[in-house]
Amino acid sequence: MRTFLLMLLVLTGTVGLAAADELRYSGTYAACMQADNGTTGGMVNCMVKESARWDARMSKAYWSIKRGLEGQQGKRFLAAQRAWLKWRRANAVYYSSATGGSIDRITSNQSWLEATARRALELEEMLKTY
Repeated sequence: MRTFLLMLLVLTGTVGLAAADELRYSGTYAACMQADNGTTGGMVNCMVKESARWDARMSKAYWSIKRGLEGQQGKRFLAAQRAWLKWRRANAVYYSSATGGSIDRITSNQSWLEATARRALELEEMLKTY
């Protein structure tokens, strides 16, 4: 029952995120998830690929901002990004053993994907001011 409820939260969260204006996963991701037929390994593979797309966006925005910062401001931005990267990893590790079941692979990868996408959008928004 606990696993079912967790899975329901993951799936409804994913649907809600995909529909949100500020966070849209790629059409490739949606097609991958549909073609997967709901297997854990397939879903994780789709999430890993989509995370890589968002990570590329995040890195591009990060380096564009970083180039425009000097001195203390640049050091603080670097420290903030390093702390965020550490948090993202710790958060995914937490989810990787939350229930002890195979759903943990999905929730861990979903947390990584969502965090990466949100950080990419945050940095892209910041880029508008630099």
